[in-house]
Amino acid sequence: MITYFGKSDIGKKRSNNQDTFEIRDLSSGVFIAVVCDGMGGAHGGKEASTTASSVFVSCIEEKMKYAELDGANSLTGADVSKILTAAASAANDAVYQRAKENEALSGMGTTLVAVLVYDGCLYTANIGDSRVYVADKDHIEQVTHDHSYVQYLVDMGVMTEEEAKIAPNRNIITRAVGIEKDVETDVSTVSVSADKAGETMVLICSDGLSGPLEEAEIHGILTNSDEIEKQTEALIAAANEKSGSDNITAVLIKPFA
Repeated sequence: MITYFGKSDIGKKRSNNQDTFEIRDLSSGVFIAVVCDGMGGAHGGKEASTTASSVFVSCIEEKMKYAELDGANSLTGADVSKILTAAASAANDAVYQRAKENEALSGMGTTLVAVLVYDGCLYTANIGDSRVYVADKDHIEQVTHDHSYVQYLVDMGVMTEEEAKIAPNRNIITRAVGIEKDVETDVSTVSVSADKAGETMVLICSDGLSGPLEEAEIHGILTNSDEIEKQTEALIAAANEKSGSDNITAVLIKPFA
C-alpha cells in the first residue's frame, strides 16, 4: 500500500506561490506525483506550473489506461519511460502554446519533476532543478540530476559541489518546460533493494527545500519520525527556518509501506 502526503508553502519572503504539486493514486495500480516550480512573473509562473502539472498527470493517466487494455502488467520499463517522455512533451507543448497566445505570459516556464510507481518499480522524470531523493533509515540519495548552470560547471570540473551551493547564480536553470518548442526529459528507473523496500521514502521537492537544506539535514528529519505528515511538515518548517526566501514544496511517498 502506498502512503503519501504533500504540502506547498509560500515561504517567508514571496508574495505568491508559483509552485504546484499534484498526486494521483489511480485504480489501475499506477501512482503518479509531480512537482512544478514556475517562473515568469507572478501570474505567468503559477500558470506555467499549474498547466504543466495538470497536463502531465492527465496524459499519464490516459496513456497508462490505454496501454493496459491488454493486461494489468503488460507494460515494460521501456513502455513506461516512453509514456513519461510523451507526457512531459505534452506539458511542454501546453505551456509553450499558452505563452504564445497571451503576451502577458510570454517567457513563462516551469521545472517538472515526477515519480511514477508501477508494478513494484519506481520511475522518475525530470526537467529543471526540482529534485527527487530516495532515502531509507541509513542512507539518502538524490536520484535526479539538476539542469542548472552551476551543476553544469560542477559536471565540467570548473566548480565544486560546495562552491555550487553558495554561488550567486545557482538559481539559473538550463532546461525548463515551456520555454522552447521542444524540451529533453531525463527519465530513469530507481532500484530499491528488497530488504529496504519497507522503509524506503521518496521525496519530491522544489529548490525552496533542497536549496537551504543539506542532504544530511533532510535525512535527519525523515528518520526522526515515522509519521509521513509530520515528516513533510518538519521539512518545510526547517527550510523556512534556514531561509524561507522561496516557495517550498514537498511530496513524501512511502511506495512499499
